[in-house]
Amino acid sequence: MSPLTELAHVFTHGDIHETQLLVDDDLTLLAVLDWDHAGVAHPTRDFNFGEWGFGIFSWEERFDVLYERYWEAYRLARDAALPDHRSLFLYRTLSDAVRETERLGAGSSSWWSAHRLRNCALHIKNVTEASGG
Repeated sequence: MSPLTELAHVFTHGDIHETQLLVDDDLTLLAVLDWDHAGVAHPTRDFNFGEWGFGIFSWEERFDVLYERYWEAYRLARDAALPDHRSLFLYRTLSDAVRETERLGAGSSSWWSAHRLRNCALHIKNVTEASGG
């Protein structure tokens, strides 16, 4: 994951989700709206599905596919060699697991944090098994 973690900070949107994207009938991206949260940050900031609200998590079983399509489009637009989507998926999942562990450790014990941690553990297991790790 080091090529991913070593990426230079760039200008990010900071709140990418389905209501911020204008697409045409062919699902071609036409515009990205609402730049209120924009700023210089690590590029993976815009791949945090947790920013999308809770509704996106009904699709969590398919996040690997969403990451693949989302990340591969980003990779194609960059000149630098970047790892494939599995590295990004693992990176984001580990970040989510750390965040939810901190919430539980701070006494913010919630059904959601426990649920997210269980799903993060399954995702980590699936990604590492698929990559032979």
